[in-house]
Amino acid sequence: LYILPAGKTIEEANLQLNQVLLEKVLEILKQHFDVVIMDNSPIEAQAGTVSLSPLADDIIFVIKSGKLSHKVLNHAKSTLPQDKIVGVILNQIKKIK
Repeated sequence: LYILPAGKTIEEANLQLNQVLLEKVLEILKQHFDVVIMDNSPIEAQAGTVSLSPLADDIIFVIKSGKLSHKVLNHAKSTLPQDKIVGVILNQIKKIK
């Protein structure tokens, strides 16, 4: 397992340039690894999520139980490529006693 941290937050003006650099980095990583996982910003911060989706082979939503509205989730599903959404992970589910 190797981890490559994102580093500093980028300004939106540099987003296009960083997208090109990220594409090149992903090409190199795919030559050396079987699986490359990109963690992304929360779906509410839509700009980053949408801009990375063309680079992903698949998309898995990780949702904190009880925190994401259906409206936001449905908007995200309609914005992202449907053929790439392969699953959902629901975390922090409260145990019923």
